Formats: sequence, structure tokens, C-alpha cells
Amino acid sequence: MGPQFSGRPNGAKSGSEAFRHFGLSRDLRNSKSSAANVPIVLFSYYNPILQMGLEKFAAAASQAGADGVLATDLTPEEAADYRQILHANNLDTIFLGAPTSTDERLKQIAEVSSGFLYLISRTGVTGAKDSLPDDLPALLRRARAVTQLPIAVGFRNSQPGHVSVLGGLADAAVIGSSLVSELRTPP
Repeated sequence: MGPQFSGRPNGAKSGSEAFRHFGLSRDLRNSKSSAANVPIVLFSYYNPILQMGLEKFAAAASQAGADGVLATDLTPEEAADYRQILHANNLDTIFLGAPTSTDERLKQIAEVSSGFLYLISRTGVTGAKDSLPDDLPALLRRARAVTQLPIAVGFRNSQPGHVSVLGGLADAAVIGSSLVSELRTPP
């Protein structure tokens, strides 16, 4: 992950502290805003989830109104307990497919994903870029050949035009870095 995601959120030191922001999800779900019905996916490294405890994390995420979780550094091979516990709490498990993933690997990732398949649009770290990669349509075709799940594309979608272009290619555009930067900007 890039600089927008580095560091501890507001000084969080443990799994429990790292997820004290479940309230943001809960507040959105309970708001009268049209955004109250937008799917919410929590992103995290796996270690803070483990520190909090899988069962405790899954229950808290579900109670906060989250729809799914992406543990960015968790591979399908290591995710059996994670998948079982999250599914028991009505949470989708999202895994990452990348431009470097073989067709066989994309199929394996899609088979353990629920909710949607998250495709990383390019290699490297997160953050803003001026244009989308030229090979993105080919990656999307490869992914669509192995899954019926909706496909979200993320990783450096920083321009309004990126989202417009992705609207014709993917089912969703992820704007994590832009959202985190906006949340960190004082009102």
C-alpha cells in the first residue's frame, strides 16, 4: 500500500484500536443519506484483524454495517478460517487479482471471493496516477472469463475520468487513496 495508507490510523497500536473507526460505517448505515445503502468494504492488513481476534472482528464489522472485508495481504491458501468466520457473520470475503496473476490464479482467487473480485489495475504501490494502464482491458477480459462475480478495479484511480472510463469496463471503481486523502484533510 502507498503513503495514503501507511502509518497507524490516528495512532492506533492494537487490533482493537485500529478498528475503533467501525463507528464511521455504523454512522453511514444509520444516516438518512442516499449513501446509506452503498456497499461498505473494510480494507485492512491481516495482522490487526488477528490481533483483535477473527470472531470479534467479524462480529464488530457486521454490527457496524459492513458488507465485506478485504485483508490485502491474505492469500486464499491461508484464508480458510477467515472465510468461514466472515461468512458466518454475513460478510463477503474479497481477494485481490493482479496484472501478474495467471489465468489459473485468477480463477482460484475468484473461487474463494464473494461479493466481487477486486482487480489491481497495475503493479506498484497505491496512489494517484494520470492515466489507466493500457493493458487493463485485457486483464478485465481474463477475469471475466473465470468468474460471474462483479469486478471492481482499484489502485491509483485518482481522476474523475478514470472512474468514467472504468464505468464502461468494470462493475465498480475503487477510489481508496482518494477517499483516505479526503478523510485526512481537515474540514
